[in-house]
Amino acid sequence: MAADQYQTLCSVSDIHVHLLCRDGEFEQLPEFVRRLGPWQVMRRGDIINLRRTYRLRLARYGFVIEHSKLAVFNPET
Repeated sequence: MAADQYQTLCSVSDIHVHLLCRDGEFEQLPEFVRRLGPWQVMRRGDIINLRRTYRLRLARYGFVIEHSKLAVFNPET
């Protein structure tokens, strides 16, 4: 669970809601974010591989919530 890793999760209750956060930091996210789940981990990867907009939002807010179709959501470049 290194600080340079991220994880992408999908809400089980609404498959169009995706969450991106630093790997291992889910429990530190605000309660309103965690309550959008239950969550299922979809993928993990290196933050450096994220699209610039996701890297910036992750650095600023500590998480990213995206609403999109499951097949369309790809946070990496």
